[in-house]
Amino acid sequence: MKNNLLKLLLVGSFPVLLFSCKKEDVANKKMPIDPKITEQQAIQRHVVNTMQLQTKMIGALVGSSAGKRMSALNGFGDGCYTTSNKDSIGNMTVDFGSGGCTSGGHTYSGIVVITRNSGSLEDAGSWLNLEFQSLQIDSIVFNGTLLVEGYGTNASGNFYGRVTSNLSSGVFGLQRYDISGTQVLDLEVVDPDNNVEEDEIYSLTGGGSGTNKDGLSFTNTITTALEFLGNGCDYVVKGNLHINTPAAPVQDTYIDYGDGTCDDQILVTENGVPRVESLD
Repeated sequence: MKNNLLKLLLVGSFPVLLFSCKKEDVANKKMPIDPKITEQQAIQRHVVNTMQLQTKMIGALVGSSAGKRMSALNGFGDGCYTTSNKDSIGNMTVDFGSGGCTSGGHTYSGIVVITRNSGSLEDAGSWLNLEFQSLQIDSIVFNGTLLVEGYGTNASGNFYGRVTSNLSSGVFGLQRYDISGTQVLDLEVVDPDNNVEEDEIYSLTGGGSGTNKDGLSFTNTITTALEFLGNGCDYVVKGNLHINTPAAPVQDTYIDYGDGTCDDQILVTENGVPRVESLD
């Protein structure tokens, strides 16, 4: 994924069911999605949407040394925002306005408040917090916080840290849903060429939980590490995710992000039936 601020995120053994139907096997069988989606499908979209937001943010914040020291959003909604309350280490308020502004094929509005304790997430003990105030990207509205903590370098010589989020999302169109959840994700950045962005591999493990507006609860677990790249791809390219909604008619949803190929599609399997959805 390229170093711009809109990259999104989420261990155990993955059910045999999913391995019998990989994303690559049904990539040409994309089906239209009924706008009257079920509650568990709405929850799935919330998890996927908030993951996508988080991974895009991480790619900008924890990229090469330039990204780690960024003082603005580095490509996220370029030309659509103004900044205020900015200081020397990059604390600031980023305002996309209220009328909607199009950049990079997406429309933005709302506010992001950036707070950090140092100029670099390379440093052990560093942290950066993002507060989303009705940040709207196309039809999706995000509220809540995303905290990125830098732990320094691990025994393998790779940057590592933790991402903790408390985010809600709503989609406004044919159907509205409001869902909130928390995520605690461990991050490792493998950088074989020492800050050559094109070779960086970001790996995320962990999971979270949440509820929808009617109190239906869910958990989500990364069963195979989610990976995104520093090569200009805007999507998670590899990994698997399991969403469990105990009280719903369909309790388990499995998501396959693929085998490393950069594309905007994921394979979603419910009740053994696969469908391909877009991350855009």
